[in-house]
Amino acid sequence: METNTPKVLMIAGMHRSGTSLTANWLQSCGLFIGDNLLETRSKYSNPAGKHYEDVEFLSFHKALLKDNGYRDEGYLTDQKIKISNNHRSDAVKMIQARAENHSWGWKEPRSTLLIDFWDDLLPNMVMFGVYRHPMQVVDSIIRRDSQYPHWRKRLIKRIRNFPLNRAKSHYHRVWMRYNTQMINFFHNNPERAVILEINDLIEVSKPILVYLNNTLGFNLNIVSSQTVFIKERLTKKSTNQDDELQQSPVISQSMDVYQQLCEFRDQTLEKIANVSP
Repeated sequence: METNTPKVLMIAGMHRSGTSLTANWLQSCGLFIGDNLLETRSKYSNPAGKHYEDVEFLSFHKALLKDNGYRDEGYLTDQKIKISNNHRSDAVKMIQARAENHSWGWKEPRSTLLIDFWDDLLPNMVMFGVYRHPMQVVDSIIRRDSQYPHWRKRLIKRIRNFPLNRAKSHYHRVWMRYNTQMINFFHNNPERAVILEINDLIEVSKPILVYLNNTLGFNLNIVSSQTVFIKERLTKKSTNQDDELQQSPVISQSMDVYQQLCEFRDQTLEKIANVSP
């Protein structure tokens, strides 16, 4: 392993799945995740006040989505994303600007939609994927959208166009798109991929760091996730288990994806357990 080759880690995952907490923790362990990180004044968007997103990556992904004719929020289901030579050139410049760091990474959920693109530019990139139960994620999006004035306008507009259950079904499909991207990457690159349920980072944070250091070549400080995690933010369960939605095929489909995530999570935990400190 070449010591002068930067180690790069993409924090992947669907919106509202704990990627901000993951980035916060890994930054506290010494991973460089950017000089200019997104902050928010909204307690509804992120109670901690920070998203821990590299603004340059965020702006790049938003611009790319808009150039493809999509909303920049990135709630895609099966739409294709075309990448121009100009987009690729901009991405290469972003990578080069961070190459002086021994290890670096970034968190921006839309990256998950483009994981193959980033992997092509960063062939040794490690994917650190986190997930939550689809019901919890969809419930979190609906609650945020109903409370945060900026998103509430969008939610009201969507409900006017179709019932709330259809909006929830859409979010389930978005959840599947993001997490299927993670599953496919893990399947093709098991030696440089991690998939964990977000609460695993609370339970086994130190063994995870040992695995990243000893097996994947990072040099992170061993810091307990308890220093940054507030577990109550992660354990809220959906209170809107609509019977009509439960009978929808999309629930069965999202649960199939969830089961695949759990299988790869078990494989990740087994690999972590087999690494000596």
